[in-house]
Amino acid sequence: MENEINDNHEANLQKANPQEENIQSAVELEIAKTYVFRKKIISTVLPVVLGVMALIGVVVCYVSFDAHRDEKYLQLEQTASMYANDIKNMFYGYYRVGNHYYSIIQNFKKVDVNDRRKYYENLTKKFLENNPTVHSFWVDFDKNTFDGLDAKYRNVGKFNETGRFCKLYYRDYRGKIISKPTFQTEEIMCPDAEFVSSPKKLKKPTVLDPYSFIYDHENRKETEKLITSICFPIFENRYDVENSDIIGVTGIDILLETLINKVENQNPYGINNIAVISSAYNVLTHYDTFKFGTHYSNTSIFNTLNWDTIHSQLQEYKTFNLTMLDKNDDTKKIIYFVPIELNTTGSSLTLEIVFNYDEIMSDAWAFVFDIMLYFIVALFLVAVAIFLFSTFLYNSVFNRVAALRQLIGNFIN
Repeated sequence: MENEINDNHEANLQKANPQEENIQSAVELEIAKTYVFRKKIISTVLPVVLGVMALIGVVVCYVSFDAHRDEKYLQLEQTASMYANDIKNMFYGYYRVGNHYYSIIQNFKKVDVNDRRKYYENLTKKFLENNPTVHSFWVDFDKNTFDGLDAKYRNVGKFNETGRFCKLYYRDYRGKIISKPTFQTEEIMCPDAEFVSSPKKLKKPTVLDPYSFIYDHENRKETEKLITSICFPIFENRYDVENSDIIGVTGIDILLETLINKVENQNPYGINNIAVISSAYNVLTHYDTFKFGTHYSNTSIFNTLNWDTIHSQLQEYKTFNLTMLDKNDDTKKIIYFVPIELNTTGSSLTLEIVFNYDEIMSDAWAFVFDIMLYFIVALFLVAVAIFLFSTFLYNSVFNRVAALRQLIGNFIN
């Protein structure tokens, strides 16, 4: 009987072993599938996710840099326009002073002939005394058009051999006010002199290109200064200027040093230098004083091949910018050109401001670097998260299969 029971038990075990082996094989297959799935997640899904995120990061950095750069360029344009407006207002301030003087000169016929010369001499001196930033006031009437007394005043007092009313009051290099005749010694106003020809041709105030004024010819090097003039035409009939003859010119002179001082005080972060260019493309102000009055093409930081490009855009008289390499030190520069319209004078100027590209863009690069750093951290965290997720999934399946194996084994036993 006992032998029969043992035989039955062994038979049951033999029947169970194949079943247990099948279960074991299924469990191992499930574990293998889970491992393969985990491996695919790490080797396939992870690179794709990281690649997509990296691509997004590059796009975000590129777009962010462009937006930051555009914002910087807008700020630079606003800065350049602000300084251009300051210089325009400064010129307009001089224009108003000159126009006030001119309006009194234009009314010369209202003053008695016998007192006219003395009155306007004193007036000219008083204007110069009251305007310390003006270099000089001057007036030049054509032959016998001021009071008809030119013959009487030939070589009399401070009048020259022509006897014409042509007076100049200016400050010498020590600041002392000096009076002398203008440098015109012809019986009539010299038609070739720009201070005469320019306002006569346009029949309105004009701003002259810079020219040299020498205080003391014996000390020319120390006393030579560059000045510019605002010139006004004097009409025979001020009430009909279109049909009236021009009988004289008057105006004021401004030392370019005055403009330089104004410009040099404007030196915010990133500005390399500022220059003011005349309508004839001569330099009125420049950080390098040896370049005053020279043609802009000779002072530019660019090579001569770039002048044609700059010149063509200057002629359009619109605000524009260029980004180029400085030929002097091979550094990248941003240059803004802003027109300054002197509407009341019929003349124009251009403001040039040179910015250091690296200084201006340093904030943009720092911003992009921060974004790149954030994305690198994000990529690392995503990689860790995917790895932990795949590991968690594998361990979870493995633990469940192991528990199932144990349960089945207990059940079979």
